[in-house]
Amino acid sequence: MIQPMKNGLPYYKAYPRDFIEGTIGMPFEIKCAYRVILDMIYMQGGKLPDDARYISGLLGCSIRKWKSIRESLVDAGKLNVSGEFLTNNRADKELETLSKLQDNQREKASLPRKNKGLQQPRQSQPEPEPDIREESTNVLLASAPQTIDEIAQAVSAYNATATRVGWPKVAVLSTARRASLRSRMREAGGPDGWVAALDRAEASPFLRGERGDFRCTFDFLSKQSNFTKLMEGNYDDRANGNPASGRSNQSRAGGAHHNLMAGFGDVAYRNS
Repeated sequence: MIQPMKNGLPYYKAYPRDFIEGTIGMPFEIKCAYRVILDMIYMQGGKLPDDARYISGLLGCSIRKWKSIRESLVDAGKLNVSGEFLTNNRADKELETLSKLQDNQREKASLPRKNKGLQQPRQSQPEPEPDIREESTNVLLASAPQTIDEIAQAVSAYNATATRVGWPKVAVLSTARRASLRSRMREAGGPDGWVAALDRAEASPFLRGERGDFRCTFDFLSKQSNFTKLMEGNYDDRANGNPASGRSNQSRAGGAHHNLMAGFGDVAYRNS
């Protein structure tokens, strides 16, 4: 059986916000397995032997279960298969940075010392230099949960509306989609404004697909020009002269707001 490296990396940089935001909607068991697999990749110097028996044993699950988890993580772009090894993009970059730092420190240590009488300090695992991105991330951690919740819950609110109306539901929350949604939420004045926009879209016969073959989609709704038309009433029900025909605005907004705060729903975890 494959054994972990005896001198494996004792620590490595972790970016909590990136991990949490990048695994939104990921099933609990896959999220936890991914965290452990990252540790194993760093322990193996960036290349984890793709040995199902070894990995499943450390995870405490069956080989069949691990193969299912492995497939999900590879499909999501979290793991890469390089020959007989599993790798991770972030781990590759971090280990390369650490290797350069170690080489630099060894080079400095080999230079003549000015204070020859002083004892040479013992060499140990060097701690990586402060990272600007990591420092800025720490400053934002206090507000990160709210931002993460708002994006995921806004998608859940859309999916709840899509289920009622028959729109395609969001299955992949990509970086581009997340950016578009964040911009539309700012334009609408926040989560409540997004809920109001969903309410208005649901009340539109055109967007519901009752006036032809067209029906609304998440990408259509999150596009700036279409969203502006929606908020300006271009898609309202002209026949009844009421953008919220069928039930009151207050009732519809209340139901959508309940769905918004209910949780993450079934937002997929693939982060492209």
